[in-house]
Amino acid sequence: MDCMSKNWKYDVFVSFRGETRFNFTDHLFAALHRHAILAFRDDTKLDKGEVISEGLMQAIEGSQVFIVVFSMDYASSTWCLRELAKIADCSQVTGQHVLPIFYDVSPAVVRWQTGNYEKAFLKHEERYKDDAEMMEQVLRWRGALTQVANLSGWDVNDKSQSSEIEKIVRKVTNILSPKLSSSSLSNDIVGMHSPLEELEKFLVLDSGDDVRVVGICGMGGIGKSTLATLLYKKISHQYDVSCFVDDVSKIYGDSGPLGIQKQLLCQAFMEEESRKCNLLQANNLIQNRLCHRKVFIVLDNVDNGIQLEKLALKREWVGRGSRIIIVSRDEHILREYGVDGVCKVQLLNHENSRQLFCRKAFKSNHVAKGYESLTNSALTYANGLPLAIRVLGSFLYGREVCEWSSALVRLKEYPTKYFLILHVFSPMRMKII
Repeated sequence: MDCMSKNWKYDVFVSFRGETRFNFTDHLFAALHRHAILAFRDDTKLDKGEVISEGLMQAIEGSQVFIVVFSMDYASSTWCLRELAKIADCSQVTGQHVLPIFYDVSPAVVRWQTGNYEKAFLKHEERYKDDAEMMEQVLRWRGALTQVANLSGWDVNDKSQSSEIEKIVRKVTNILSPKLSSSSLSNDIVGMHSPLEELEKFLVLDSGDDVRVVGICGMGGIGKSTLATLLYKKISHQYDVSCFVDDVSKIYGDSGPLGIQKQLLCQAFMEEESRKCNLLQANNLIQNRLCHRKVFIVLDNVDNGIQLEKLALKREWVGRGSRIIIVSRDEHILREYGVDGVCKVQLLNHENSRQLFCRKAFKSNHVAKGYESLTNSALTYANGLPLAIRVLGSFLYGREVCEWSSALVRLKEYPTKYFLILHVFSPMRMKII
């Protein structure tokens, strides 16, 4: 089974001995939470009264990534060893990723079961010496330890735990957020390959230490937000902190600059305390949290320069290699802010317009028989604007030729008014006269 094709219940399952629960493992769970990674935790996720063995085994099967924290007494717990054996089986069958961490024990001790691990297994073997079935399990546990300990992982002995945890979280994020492939892009988005490549050139993603701020501009409905979203999905996992504020204008109008700052803090750091802070405190939080981190931030739908000024997000506040994208219809706002470049989104060409329209109007890549002339008329009206193509195509889907003709006549007579009606009201509720 393809590991990426399954609908996972959890992002991460962490197997650990209780001795690490309130130190290393607790910090690891906190870091996963800050990065919006859903981790199964046995003391919080199991329903009371549930048979613990069944719940844990189901959680293992439903997790995309396994983290195993090997500690000095890990092997003394038969329950940890059962978890590990299940993890090893799942990894071999489905390709789920296993990340071993050696907390206060060396990889060699785990791999070859020496030291404390040898003592633990002597006790297991003595305990189950008269039980042939359990002795087979003990051999299985040994094999699982060797299998997992041979994988590439982290030896955190005598190292900064916070630094190592950040590396672990970054690895998990990379696994959970694979790069957007060209094939997956072509299945969902039309005409975005070239603009995406152009935007990546503006950002100079291969350049290491510099900080770049790039603007995306173009008329309403042309696909600016779609372009920013595609890039965010494609590369955000490569950064320590990522944030997509999807409607700066609305948030600013509703809550002022503090609303935008709280949105940024909440997304980037899962910062609950930001709800209580004022503008000055939010400024300090953003500056202090971002200054040594490689960040990727998208500010979508900025329609006034004052929004950027009050947000006070400055390039000197973010770490080396950071990238900031500002999306606006007004190129002047972007130039005034001092962006390093402006990516101007263009209208779709005829081929892409036709392809997008067919997907919406016919749920196909081809024009249905008898609709050729009407399709050309619709495309002439839409004039390469993706939003107009989507709205009109969706509205006309499943309708008869006479209904298409009526709708297109009304668009010709009252283009602005009638398009707004199509955009606002559901096609199921509209009646074409």
